[in-house]
Amino acid sequence: MEENVQVEKVGLVRRKKLCIIILVIVLIAVVGFASWWILRQQKSEDENGIGYESGAVVVTDADELQRMVDDMVKDDSMALEYKNVAVSRDGENFSCYLINSIKNKYDMFLTIYKDQEMKEQLLLTKLIPPGSGMEQFRTEKKLDPGTYDTVLVFTQVKGDHKTIRSQISVAYTMKILE
Repeated sequence: MEENVQVEKVGLVRRKKLCIIILVIVLIAVVGFASWWILRQQKSEDENGIGYESGAVVVTDADELQRMVDDMVKDDSMALEYKNVAVSRDGENFSCYLINSIKNKYDMFLTIYKDQEMKEQLLLTKLIPPGSGMEQFRTEKKLDPGTYDTVLVFTQVKGDHKTIRSQISVAYTMKILE
């Protein structure tokens, strides 16, 4: 009877060892698969040319986002305030929302180009002080009905009004209704 008990103990110990070995093998397989999957995802992002920025910050609080924007402005960054579509009924007179943000320190002027190469100018404004803007403008040449993907350039100038301090171009849509 003692022999049966010892045989059962030996069998139980062997089964426990076998279960531990199987568990370790499964764990290694899961970790290996997870590593392969992560590397595959990173390789896929690299092939597409788009990956995650290492210094990106997730902002879930609107107040925190505003603080970040305010900090950027303190660094003399340019704050943009505009709606990216201007609408016209006649191809010359457009309703818009283009503002030199009150957060900016410098006067600016705006330029709109019809083409991406910025060769065909449609608008060149005079200086706009911070906190001021435009709700309408007239183009230099009449446009036919349709939708135009143009380039809007914000240019800040220093106090002498001759030296460009900063310049940003953005995609801008101009719609002429029929």
